[in-house]
Amino acid sequence: PKSIYSIWKKMQTKNVPFEEIYDILAVRIIFEPRKEVSEKTTCWNIYSAITDIYMPKPDRLRAWVSRPKVNGYEATREIRKFNSELIILAQTAYVFSDEKELSMQAGCNAYITKPIHIQTLMSTLDKYLNQE
Repeated sequence: PKSIYSIWKKMQTKNVPFEEIYDILAVRIIFEPRKEVSEKTTCWNIYSAITDIYMPKPDRLRAWVSRPKVNGYEATREIRKFNSELIILAQTAYVFSDEKELSMQAGCNAYITKPIHIQTLMSTLDKYLNQE
């Protein structure tokens, strides 16, 4: 389920009652793309498999597959094209074993995982914010 705050914020933004919020539940599918198949093709294959089991609701479907948001790696690479000085800290739930390596290759300065330990976060921030 979505967070209560997220639902409340949508109610405020759209100025609608709770009964008009239709995406109370959401499913996020995380997969590791293979090099030999495009990520978009894999997304459509997953969507197709799900709609073979569950009835789709086209009027409530968002076009996340057709117009996907950039992920953190892609966003970092784009930022690095015009700003090599910005400190970028990757923070993740550590879903895949190679996330730290991928984050650093994309251009992140540091990497921390959830659950966030305050001492780790503070020492990491201190390392980059107190540079002369």
